Amino acid sequence: MAGLAHHHAEWLEARGLNIEVAAELGLYSEGPNVAFPYILSGQQLYAKLRNPKDKSRTRCVPSGIEQTFLWNEDCLRDEPAMTDVLIITEGEPDAIAVKQTGFQFVVSLPSGAANTIEGCRSKALRVLTFADKDGEPRLKPSIMKFKRVVILPIAITTAF
Repeated sequence: MAGLAHHHAEWLEARGLNIEVAAELGLYSEGPNVAFPYILSGQQLYAKLRNPKDKSRTRCVPSGIEQTFLWNEDCLRDEPAMTDVLIITEGEPDAIAVKQTGFQFVVSLPSGAANTIEGCRSKALRVLTFADKDGEPRLKPSIMKFKRVVILPIAITTAF
């Protein structure tokens, strides 16, 4: 991965996002798009491609992949202290904004928030839970180990 093109770095900075933090989180340029990689155990599963000039052209590659992971989910492999907070945002840029303030455990729902309450519930169940032996949803162990979880369902960065 070649890193971020200058114009993509400027686009992120114009929104108040720190380029060093974005680079630490693996963002890179792919053609006209900024790629937000979804990484699990150090391996990229897929990437969300976002065109800075046209948000409606956002897509995942490879296409058709089931989005069952949180963005930046690898941070959950570390053991939290009793005072640590898990922060879940609706989008990757929001997670970067929170991460750059010093929080260690920051993740994002894949592809942002859904348009309906039922859609949000469905997405949360898909990425935050697993089915137990009876088929009932249970929080993933990586989520359960936190004593405090904050969900930020609103955009906290400007112009996103």
